Amino acid sequence: MLLEKPAGFRSHVSERFTRYKIGPAFAAVFALLLTLAFASAPARAQLSGAIFTTLADGTAVNHNIYDSRQAVYLNGGPQNMNDAGLPVGIYYFQVTNPNGDVLLSTDLAIYRKLLVAYNANHKGVVSGAVAPGSPPYKQHTNGTYNPANGSTPVQLYPFDFTPNPGGEYKAWLIPEGKATVDSDGKHLLFSNSDAKTDNFKVREKKQFCIDGVKFYDLDIDGIRDGAERLLSNWAVNVAYTLPNGVSGVAVTYTDSSGEWALCFPAGTTFTASEVIPDQSWVQTAPIRGSTIGGTNIASNAGMQWVGTVPSTDTFGLDFGNYQQFTIHGKKYYDPNKNGKADTGDLTISGFKIVIDGTLPSGYPIHDVKFTDATGGYSATYPVETTYTVTEVQPTSDYYQSGPVDGAVTSDGNATADKGVWTGKVGTADTTGLDFFNYCLVEEPGYGGHTKGFWHNQNGEAILLQDDPGWRTLINGLNLVNPDNSSFTVSTTDPFTSNPDANSVGTGAFDLFSNWIVGQGAVGNANYILGTQLAAAALNLKEGALLVAAGQATQAQTGNEILVLSSSQSAIIAAGSGIAGPYTLSQIIGFAKAALAPGSGASDDYRLCLSSVLDGLNNNAVDFLIVSPTPCPFTTPY
Repeated sequence: MLLEKPAGFRSHVSERFTRYKIGPAFAAVFALLLTLAFASAPARAQLSGAIFTTLADGTAVNHNIYDSRQAVYLNGGPQNMNDAGLPVGIYYFQVTNPNGDVLLSTDLAIYRKLLVAYNANHKGVVSGAVAPGSPPYKQHTNGTYNPANGSTPVQLYPFDFTPNPGGEYKAWLIPEGKATVDSDGKHLLFSNSDAKTDNFKVREKKQFCIDGVKFYDLDIDGIRDGAERLLSNWAVNVAYTLPNGVSGVAVTYTDSSGEWALCFPAGTTFTASEVIPDQSWVQTAPIRGSTIGGTNIASNAGMQWVGTVPSTDTFGLDFGNYQQFTIHGKKYYDPNKNGKADTGDLTISGFKIVIDGTLPSGYPIHDVKFTDATGGYSATYPVETTYTVTEVQPTSDYYQSGPVDGAVTSDGNATADKGVWTGKVGTADTTGLDFFNYCLVEEPGYGGHTKGFWHNQNGEAILLQDDPGWRTLINGLNLVNPDNSSFTVSTTDPFTSNPDANSVGTGAFDLFSNWIVGQGAVGNANYILGTQLAAAALNLKEGALLVAAGQATQAQTGNEILVLSSSQSAIIAAGSGIAGPYTLSQIIGFAKAALAPGSGASDDYRLCLSSVLDGLNNNAVDFLIVSPTPCPFTTPY
């Protein structure tokens, strides 16, 4: 009589033996075909040695009758040191009904392997289970070493109840090279002549099943909600002690619907725990102290189910987990302000990083990190967490240069916009959430020369080397004469017609020299601004020549940020419509625009620009320049 599945039982545990049963008519035809196919084939060599079942310690059981399925272990080779041994190698094993037409083993074939190795007498004996070639390693439980024949038996369980009314089973041992695994991953295809078998019986009382599911705990609350998905092929270990005192550990795996189940006699005590595959998984269920109603089954501090199997099938022994990964970034000092990590760029420790976002459950997150000694920071969150990462400057001396807009992490899970990273936690760690900064330090002005310099012979010598390039520069500045007429220099006249230093010539430089120090322009804001602008523009353009001639220690770049008074900054902001701080090149551009016909620039604005340019030309305006190394600051802040 077949054992029936309890009403309402969800597992496949006790229905596998009906799935592959072969009818008597088909079996007869199949046997006849095999007889005809192999009538003329030569006899196949039989495996030497024998297999037999034992208890875990390798001792035999009277008449091969066991109290429980868990108590049956497979052994093989000589039963003592003198009998014939098995050929050494790796073998598959399985349990079927006595006819061999119903597979009762419930796990995958790749987990049903054992090793036959030589004992001290050079006889092949069963020597323990073999793990598959890659994780997860789900081999069967080994018994204890048997000194009588040098073997280590292997537990046959898990396998289902036999449909045989006498409680009889058949154990099989097949060389690995003589069998192939069927598409379902469980059945083995082989010739019976390549296998060793041994029958045994189990006088096991009616068993009752403990059952649960494995779910992905999206909202991390330790309770399975309807929308949370179930996880297949997840290992569950059950350590048990049967009512007769036999102990062991059974390993099963959740099926395609995320369900696991194991069956034991009523009164069996057990501890069920899940096997977490790697550190990215975090267990949330069962909640410590949870109970299964109507039983003494409860979860302990280790989030295991502990109790005694009752006289009914028990459901709800569920396990819940979520997966999490880490986001990483670094803080770089970026002296060339290009927003990327270059060779030699330093990292900065103690920089504040702020992470805001939303967990998959909808709960908000707000974390503050400070970069470590390597400039790095990291944070770990569940998969599907959305987040933004921003940095906080420690002082007003620091300015952000990256991440540049449109930057993307290598895994594509985060992008940068306006200095902020936005992303979502994927199924692996994310790196490259980097930030880049530089800081400014104040230095005295440099590279400036007054209008008088560009009027005299020192300035003349410099401009002669850049003739006619300086003329083009001057003609593009919107300069005016004291009477507000336009001032330009000829691009074709000789550089100078001055025969000596005591007379005024009519060459291009002669006219410019006389114009830049002209008199009678008091109160003419356009002219005053123009002369200071001309000197400042020449200081910037001819910086390299000035340094080469020993007239300056450092050339201006135009990128220097100017240290201005608050009143100067306010007037310039009102006149230009642009808020500070301002670079040297910006001030020159503002002055040129103010002198353009119809600019509408106020006298206050033009005179303020003139004053700033005068200070630049006299090296009286300090510069903020990029420090080659990070500026000091106090942390945390």
